[in-house]
Amino acid sequence: MKFIVEAIHKDNGQDRYIAACRSRGLDVVVSQLSKTYEEQFCALSGEVFGFGSIQLVDFLSHKAPNRSFAAWDKYRCVEYLTLFGDELVNRDYAMLPFGDIFRLRWELFGRFAVDTKVFIRPDASTKTFSGAVIDLQDLASQLKAWSEYGTRSTDLVLVSRPLQLQGEWRFAVHPAGTKRVLAASSYRYQGNATFVPGAPLDAFKYVENILAKTPYAPDPIYMLDVAQLTDQSFRVVEPNALSSSAPYAMDVGVVVDALLPLLGIDNSKPNAVS
Repeated sequence: MKFIVEAIHKDNGQDRYIAACRSRGLDVVVSQLSKTYEEQFCALSGEVFGFGSIQLVDFLSHKAPNRSFAAWDKYRCVEYLTLFGDELVNRDYAMLPFGDIFRLRWELFGRFAVDTKVFIRPDASTKTFSGAVIDLQDLASQLKAWSEYGTRSTDLVLVSRPLQLQGEWRFAVHPAGTKRVLAASSYRYQGNATFVPGAPLDAFKYVENILAKTPYAPDPIYMLDVAQLTDQSFRVVEPNALSSSAPYAMDVGVVVDALLPLLGIDNSKPNAVS
């Protein structure tokens, strides 16, 4: 099996996968950002596992037997909203077609706006735009920009009340069987991009409790983003696919060690399938 790694940006931490996989004797291929996927992987054969962008993992799924953990449909908002419920940052929301946001703007802003702003994000995990807090006066221009970027009028979007977040952390979790946290990293604190390994003890306890009580397992290992509100409570931001999520500063060696048995690879003999 080949492990295809795309190190998009140094702060994203994908380069950690390169070192972790190589140290375990795995067959690693580093995607070159200066070349197209077709140029690099057109002749690819055999099983592959990808770490990188949504675009890379999607490409691999069409070119080779792809074992990547990226079950896109299971990461749609509609798949987990009712499971996490009140634990979500966006627990008070409306879901509607993208093309109806402007028509229903007064109802939406009347219900969800804080200081004339609402939060908007796509339902799909293969996001055509990133979730953002949008002011009413900027709504028309922002919707136009998202439309030009590829968002269709029929695409579902979530609109909710924006909340002030103290900090945000990403956890690699193993919901199957052990229901445990593998690793963690901060990615935003007090509004600033902040990449520090680990997370507060209370955040770990919160995630462990979520795993114990929530029957959600989109992949054998996935990423769970968690935020701390200004009242110090924690809530779930969203789950994300392991293969297409930045690990930031987390210890990915622990993640790779948990991953290999799930792929049928003996940790003591990385290139031998058990």
